[in-house]
Amino acid sequence: MVRPDLGRAFIGSLSFGRLPEFPEWAPQDAVQNPLLTMATAFAYVGGSVMGYIVYANWVGIHRWGMTGHQKIEAIQRHAFTHDKIDYLPDDPEQVSRLRKIVAPLRWDVGMGAVVLFIVTAAFMLSGAAVLYPLQSEFKGWSLLTEQRHVWSNIHGSLIWVYYICIIAALWGTLQALPEIYARVSQEFFQAIWPNREWNYDKIRRYVCVYIFITTFVIVWLNIPFDILTQIAGFILANLSIALMMLGALYLNFKLPAAYRTRWPMLLGAIVSAAILIVFAGISGWGLIGKLFGAGYER
Repeated sequence: MVRPDLGRAFIGSLSFGRLPEFPEWAPQDAVQNPLLTMATAFAYVGGSVMGYIVYANWVGIHRWGMTGHQKIEAIQRHAFTHDKIDYLPDDPEQVSRLRKIVAPLRWDVGMGAVVLFIVTAAFMLSGAAVLYPLQSEFKGWSLLTEQRHVWSNIHGSLIWVYYICIIAALWGTLQALPEIYARVSQEFFQAIWPNREWNYDKIRRYVCVYIFITTFVIVWLNIPFDILTQIAGFILANLSIALMMLGALYLNFKLPAAYRTRWPMLLGAIVSAAILIVFAGISGWGLIGKLFGAGYER
């Protein structure tokens, strides 16, 4: 069984800004770019929250809350042409009702964060306890194979369960990404240019073609795995989520007072935004130095 030292792990989790020394067998890229490695790991730990941006579209599709209003099209036209948010009901009972409607979304996001923390901590601890002693330098996608040692320490039959879960996760990602990108793009374009019609099916086809061409180019050029993960971590997680957080804070201050988030959550959001901006800066600066400096070797 995997038995990490939970006490030392807890102390290490509170050692902010401390990077442990790299062993001699550590990947050279991680040794040369420690801050970029840390920022990339940070991106992939919390990058899954980017999926929550589709909630706005999901709410609209199902006509929840204000999106189910009989005059929603007129309200949307008004919102597109006026900067001030003055179309929300100000009656206390209606405000309370709207807050209750979005309660399941808040619970889902909150529980998702708890599950994300538990799963991430479990994988990092088990990796430190099982994979670290192997002194193996993972190259490319080999980590997906080497992680089987974690499960084999529990029971040999779990290796096949692990492989099946990996295949299911990859398939689910490939199946969901085109729809996620297409729906978010459609809603974004519709908000920026409301007078034009944005067809979802056409946007999805463009997204699928883009993914196919980009994947073909990446495979053809044989771009190193670490470069792919670092670029994706910066663009899709560190930078994007930081911008999303800033946008959410901006929207919160534009809302009428009755609809703004409570101050403990607001304080946490401001701290989170600051942390995200710092990591986005670390990730971006590290990538610039690696791609255009001496740190990038094919």
